[in-house]
Amino acid sequence: MQAIAAVRKAQALRDLAAGVQADVRGGTPEEISSFNRAVRERGIERFIDAMYEAKVALDGLEPYYVPSITIDRWEIAPEVGQAPMAELRQAK
Repeated sequence: MQAIAAVRKAQALRDLAAGVQADVRGGTPEEISSFNRAVRERGIERFIDAMYEAKVALDGLEPYYVPSITIDRWEIAPEVGQAPMAELRQAK
């Protein structure tokens, strides 16, 4: 189901890549710092976009499925996201 995939993707993006070492990327300390800042910023943007997509995917299931939780924040916390994931797996 698309909703399951969307929620899983959003939860996976919660863990941002950070602190890439110089020997992995190469470059001066300033370049590494700039690169790591860009990675964090892009990761945050991707996380926010994925969380929005997950909420839209869950909303798109109504009236056939209404989550047992209220998603009233901008994000679906990991512990909150487990309930709809289990419910969707049961329903498919």
